[in-house]
Amino acid sequence: MWPLPRIHNEHVCILLTTDSLVCSWITIDKTLPTLKAYQRTPLDTQLTHGLLYNPSHIAHVIHHFLADYKLTDSFVYIAVDSPTVVENIVSTSIARPTRHQLESSELKKCVWDYRYLYPYQDSQFMFYTGGITRPTLLQYQLLAIKARLNLITLTPKNLVLLNLYKHIQGASFRRSKMAQDIPYNGTHLDYTIPLDTLRRCITFAPTVHIRLEQESSHLAPLIGLYLTKDTHEAH
Repeated sequence: MWPLPRIHNEHVCILLTTDSLVCSWITIDKTLPTLKAYQRTPLDTQLTHGLLYNPSHIAHVIHHFLADYKLTDSFVYIAVDSPTVVENIVSTSIARPTRHQLESSELKKCVWDYRYLYPYQDSQFMFYTGGITRPTLLQYQLLAIKARLNLITLTPKNLVLLNLYKHIQGASFRRSKMAQDIPYNGTHLDYTIPLDTLRRCITFAPTVHIRLEQESSHLAPLIGLYLTKDTHEAH
């Protein structure tokens, strides 16, 4: 018998916003994620109001990033910060609601999921809901096909920021503290993560030269996105 070569897949995390396409290559170094490559490409009209008006250009940028670093067989994770993502923070008097009880009229048109956040005053319980319409989801699926991506995850930016929040809190994570840190109204979960805290979440390869002060708002969700890989690898 001939021994089969070990399959080793790298992890590429991509953040897609209305004005930027950010590609990153993140690996694990001992206990901390390590940023091995980073590229932010400004977008003009390619992504307007969250709709992909020029998917060919976006696919071209992603494909070349993968080719430049020989990452064409990598697992790819994408976080989307877009008005086409239907997001809400909702309250309910039921601690374990069904999907039907959390479903709004907007979400009925979407592929969606939810996460429990924290208990609130007056016996209320707060939940995050996030969904994307099927036509918009199809756009991203076609983008993945066009760029030849091994797409593992497509998720809202706010959800990966929640993931990063829990990671930073570690063993001291308490939902009661989350209730103080996350606003009751709205879905703006892009809370400020101090730069010194962000620096403790990731290391940088010697070839990566970025100004953390300028890129922190992009790098934070990318780290949270990378952390989602553990969920998939556990199954």
